[in-house]
Amino acid sequence: MSAISHEPVPKSDRLLLTIFTLLGAGLVLAAFLFSWLASQPFVPEMIRQVSSYGILPPACMFKHLTALPCPSCGMTRAMILIARGDLLEAFRYNILSVPLFAAALAFVGAAAVRPSLSLAALKSIGTVRGFVIVIALLLAAWLIKLAGPPAYW
Repeated sequence: MSAISHEPVPKSDRLLLTIFTLLGAGLVLAAFLFSWLASQPFVPEMIRQVSSYGILPPACMFKHLTALPCPSCGMTRAMILIARGDLLEAFRYNILSVPLFAAALAFVGAAAVRPSLSLAALKSIGTVRGFVIVIALLLAAWLIKLAGPPAYW
């Protein structure tokens, strides 16, 4: 059995790899932290008190202004549900939540084992192409959400 080889990552690419690894790890950790916080008895009361003083803005400014869900509407609730293991309900809140969580987890794992391979994957997608793909996925998910039941808005 051969050992895993770690090809050196060029110094100029370390920042890109570090940023994406931290974003992926942050998403995964935030889902578990929010899940834990949401289960604490003091949190709903604390949020109610703070929001009654007008300190907190509406949860979603887009929905507040248009009465329609935004393209990422339900993502926070979906991530909390994923952290609790309820993938089907998370999928209902935002169709992109489960693939996004899985991609973040896979990227963080791959970056820990084979950083050069993760970097090559990022570079193969490219910045402009990646941006176009993300926008297209958000628009498709938004259209699906608009066609679905408002209970998940």
